[in-house]
Amino acid sequence: MSAGGVALVEAAADAAQTVGSSVLMGLAADLEAGAITLDATARALQARLGIPSGRLGPIRRLLETADDTDLLATVIRVAVLAAERARAGVPSVEIAATRLQQGGRIRTTGGVARDIVGGAGERLLLVGYSVTADSALAGLAAKTLSAMGDAAARGVTVTAIIHREEQNREAIIRAWPTNAPGPRFYTWPEQPNEPMAKMHAKVLIADAKDALITSANLTRHGFVGNVEMGVRIIGRPAKTVADVFERLLIDGGFVEWNP
Repeated sequence: MSAGGVALVEAAADAAQTVGSSVLMGLAADLEAGAITLDATARALQARLGIPSGRLGPIRRLLETADDTDLLATVIRVAVLAAERARAGVPSVEIAATRLQQGGRIRTTGGVARDIVGGAGERLLLVGYSVTADSALAGLAAKTLSAMGDAAARGVTVTAIIHREEQNREAIIRAWPTNAPGPRFYTWPEQPNEPMAKMHAKVLIADAKDALITSANLTRHGFVGNVEMGVRIIGRPAKTVADVFERLLIDGGFVEWNP
């Protein structure tokens, strides 16, 4: 590729990162239609594209670098599509916390958990050390478990990998709607040589693409009383987390727990 071609591609890539996709796609269409020319004035560009003069810099550089309107239009379209694909592959990260200052980009642990459950379409995976549900089923933990049951009622497959204490399994069953298929229970086998070893992870994953990794147990204190912090990840890393547990299930790292 010639130096001029490289400069054109670089200018298009820069514009795709700094100018809205709709504006650039409109520019490409106007170039093909002859409504904008390579020597268009700033006033003409403002009038045609509907953007302020302060945002014209990347577009002016594009026009100054090119010497063929049809080629420029094609390069613009390719650059926009490449930029959108790159943005789509970037995971979304959100902070979830309990008893920490809310506002801005920090949301409650319970709110994020219920978002994940509500968005599940096929699969939900719950991994936890401690699970409780108050007797009135009015607390945030119980409501989250009930929401998971509602997801099961609409066809979502729910798997629960929890620490081997009967109260954990009983809490889930107690909060589960009677009309919903129950979850499949798994646990980490006892470790005779490590009596203090625990199934200690706290994770909630929907459809292997939306994951909450948190210090909070699925309990009243985890959602309301303690100081807890977690991260919600939407995108490829969430699948990586799901794959870790899926592989452990396949390899026998966890065992079914249906006493």
